[in-house]
Amino acid sequence: MKMKMKTILALLLAATALAGQAQVTLTRSNSGLEIGDQYAVKTVDPMQLVTNIDPTITGANHTWDFSDMNSTFLDGAISICVDPETTPFIDSLDHADICIKTKDQSEGPYQYFVVTDQQMELVGMGWQQTGNTSFTSYHEGLTALQFPSNYEDAYTDNYVAEMITVAHGLFMLDTATMSIVADGYGTLITPETTYNNVLRLKRTTISQSYTIYDGEIMPTGTHTTIEYQWFKPETPMPVMNIIEMLGLEGYTVTYQTDQNASSIEFLKTKDLGIKIYPNPCTDLLTIDLGDTSFHSLRIFDYLGRMVLDMEQRSSCQAQLYTNFLSPGQYTLQIGSKDQIINKLFIKQ
Repeated sequence: MKMKMKTILALLLAATALAGQAQVTLTRSNSGLEIGDQYAVKTVDPMQLVTNIDPTITGANHTWDFSDMNSTFLDGAISICVDPETTPFIDSLDHADICIKTKDQSEGPYQYFVVTDQQMELVGMGWQQTGNTSFTSYHEGLTALQFPSNYEDAYTDNYVAEMITVAHGLFMLDTATMSIVADGYGTLITPETTYNNVLRLKRTTISQSYTIYDGEIMPTGTHTTIEYQWFKPETPMPVMNIIEMLGLEGYTVTYQTDQNASSIEFLKTKDLGIKIYPNPCTDLLTIDLGDTSFHSLRIFDYLGRMVLDMEQRSSCQAQLYTNFLSPGQYTLQIGSKDQIINKLFIKQ
């Protein structure tokens, strides 16, 4: 009798272990974007990159516990999937199926996707700002997700990104090779939520950038970015993104805070009287902060790579020397303890 009970117990334990190791499969039906999908995110404070985590751990049935990150997180935007026909860049991307835009904002960004049974591709992105409207097209598409995706799947993707600013005739080119591997599955713990049965993807992108200005082609460098993404079936987009840029200490982290974005009060990024000039600039950019008090200034290039990170404690005005920047479009990110404000500018 004891032997029989031990046998039954062993079978139950084996069944439990197998259940815990159930693999995750991402398909179009459970992970493809649909019109009406929306999600809210929180983003790490730009002055406090996360340094006490290790996102590199891989494997089957793993638990990634990021519940206690040593940084402050800010409420970000609510994103919603809409019909591309209702958006300002549809004439350039009439083959797109879905557009992700920031809810209740008209400036952008607008991200355009083609979704099939085989994959979800980013095919374009646009910003609509007075005097600074810009558009990026991805030739052959940037693969956001391949269907189906299973543990240990691996593939590569090559793309060319072309960006132009309408008002200034500025043109930039980026050629990239991206390697993607589904290197783990299991449980993800964020500061707010525990997600079971997630699939983790690691993306390594090596890109070569060029700026074309007044007919002159200028290489602006080679860059390597590593991105870790956790996908949960039936949830739009990754539930967590961790980005590592080689040469930068710490990680940029974004995680979803509510799947339906129904209980999140959207903190609109009003300009609060902030002005930047001259725009376009050459060697110096002046920032009038009005009555607001901000503690960080960052500059990102058009592919999202940070090229400047500094503290700013002035409540009136700041000046940034921009002569080290290559010609192109950049985003100035102004951070406080409560919100982040983004301003586009052109470096000539």
